[in-house]
Amino acid sequence: MKKLLVLFALFCLVFSGACAAGKIQVDMENFYLIQAYSNYGCAFAKVTNTGDRMVKINAALLEVYNADGEALSSEDYFQSSAQYLEPGEMAYVRMRADIQQDDMEAVDDYMLTITGKSEKDTKNLRLPCTDMQYEHIEERYFERDYLCATVTNNTDQIVYGIDTDLVALDSEGKILYIDDESTFSDVGLMPGSSLRVRVEVPSAFMDYYKASNISIAAVDAVAAIEVKLN
Repeated sequence: MKKLLVLFALFCLVFSGACAAGKIQVDMENFYLIQAYSNYGCAFAKVTNTGDRMVKINAALLEVYNADGEALSSEDYFQSSAQYLEPGEMAYVRMRADIQQDDMEAVDDYMLTITGKSEKDTKNLRLPCTDMQYEHIEERYFERDYLCATVTNNTDQIVYGIDTDLVALDSEGKILYIDDESTFSDVGLMPGSSLRVRVEVPSAFMDYYKASNISIAAVDAVAAIEVKLN
């Protein structure tokens, strides 16, 4: 009986440790086939840490399949401006897998997998984003489309290396496009100051939206810097 109680206690410790871990949940994802100078599949996702400890987005895999379930392309390189998530925090992830011209017509499905791991040494300090807008600019010889946001340093220190994800959304809140802009490590934002960032939506995506009767209805943004804890 004592041995059984010890085993039960060990099980409770293991189970409680698992419950305390960070956990990446994919809340929304979208996939587009784009034909431009090269052919590729783009996956965009919104993820949340549903656990109760900080977690880092550390791995992702995008696989593209034909109707027979055969892999046509795969990619494990991902981008996200806020990879360190406190409990309840969200972030955006984007991936791109190149596809051979002969395989474009055969694409039938895809699978996106995003995983995280516990993190104690680094965190993201998030900066508030406001005035998020979509801008369509027409000039004499060209048209351009931008996603814009204002990022404010609400701390009492100069901050460097601000990464900002700008996200285009449709009228239902689905992700249409994600791109990022960075100040890198040699441009600082003074305390209480703001800067305006923007990214251009490629014409290949705008052509896709037009052909599919899709419109950009809103813009979201996440701005963050990495901070070492130790």
